[in-house]
Amino acid sequence: MSNIENFGLDPVWPGGAKWIVVDQSPTEAWFPLPTEMEIIGSPKTVLRQMIDCARSKMKKPPKRDAWLQHMAKIRDSFEAGRAESVDEVRNDKPVHPFILNQEVVDFLDDSATIILDSFTGSNFLTDKVKAKFPGQVLDGGEHAGVGQGIGMGIGAQLARPGKQVFFLMGDGGMGIAGMDIETAARYKLPVVYMVYNDSEWMSGIWMFFKGQIDPTGMLPDIRYDKMFEYMGCHGEFVTEPKQIRPALERSFNSGKPAVINVIVEKRLLHSIFSSTMGMHMGVMPNLDQTKLPAETKELCMHGVTDEISDLYRKRGWPLLKAKGRIGSKEVVSIEKVWKGS
Repeated sequence: MSNIENFGLDPVWPGGAKWIVVDQSPTEAWFPLPTEMEIIGSPKTVLRQMIDCARSKMKKPPKRDAWLQHMAKIRDSFEAGRAESVDEVRNDKPVHPFILNQEVVDFLDDSATIILDSFTGSNFLTDKVKAKFPGQVLDGGEHAGVGQGIGMGIGAQLARPGKQVFFLMGDGGMGIAGMDIETAARYKLPVVYMVYNDSEWMSGIWMFFKGQIDPTGMLPDIRYDKMFEYMGCHGEFVTEPKQIRPALERSFNSGKPAVINVIVEKRLLHSIFSSTMGMHMGVMPNLDQTKLPAETKELCMHGVTDEISDLYRKRGWPLLKAKGRIGSKEVVSIEKVWKGS
C-alpha cells in the first residue's frame, strides 16, 4: 500500500476497512495503518491459499456487477481528469512533467522497454503507461529509485537488441550513478536516458517549507547533455514542450546512447507528500507548525484538495486541479460498493 492507492485511506479505500499485512520478510512487515494480522510468507503463495480457501467456502459465485461498475467509474473519472490535466499544462514553461511524460508515452513503440529511476519524475509517468507485455516496465519499487536503473537500461538493450529502451532518471540519480552511462557509450548501446532536471532532491519540498528544512537544491540546470556528448553520446537540451517529441525522434534515430536533458517545473510535490499520510510521516515531524502559513497547514493536514490547489494556483504555483483524479473526494469510496454487495 502506498501513495498510488492513497495509503489505504478514504476515499479510495473505506475508512473502516480491516487490514492484513502479508510480507515475506519479518523485518519489513510493517504498515502505518492499524492491522488485524501480519502473515509472514510469499505474497503469491499466501494469496493463492486465500483464494483457494474462499472458493472452498463459497456456495455460489459472488455478484460482481456493482464492483465492476464502480471500477469502471473510477477509471473513467481518472482518465478524464488526466486528459484535462495534460491539456491544462500543455504549453507551460518550464516543462510540466504531465505533458513531458504524456509526450514520451505517445511516442514510444509498443515494444519499448521503459525503466523508471526518478523519484519525482516517475510519479508523473506510472499512471500513463499501459504495459503490453511482462517486463516492459522496470523499476526499483513503488517510489522508483535513484541510480540503479542505468545498468538496467544497458541490460534491457542487450536482452532485446534493436528495441527501444527508454530510461527516465532524475538529477539525483545522475549524481549517484550517471557515469555508468559511459559504459553504454563504450559499447555503443542505444539506450535513451532522459534526465528529469529539477535541480533538486525531492522537488518542491524545500520551496513549500522554506526556512523549516535544510535546502535540497543542486547547481541549477546542469547541462548533462553536454557532459555526455564528449563521450560520444547524442545530446538534447529541452526547455519547452514543443521540443520534446523532436528530441525523442533525434535521440532514437541517432543509433547511439542518448541523454535528453529536460528542464522541468521545480515547484511540484511528489504525490507521496501531497497526501495526508505522506505529510504526516515524511514532513510534519520536521516542521515547527506554529511557523507555517495557514494554507501550508491546510496542505499538511488535508493534502491537495481542490481548495488548496486553487489557492496555490492563484499565487502562481503549478499545482494541478485535484478534482476528478483518484484521491479526490469526487471519487466515491468503495465502502459503499462493498456494503451494497
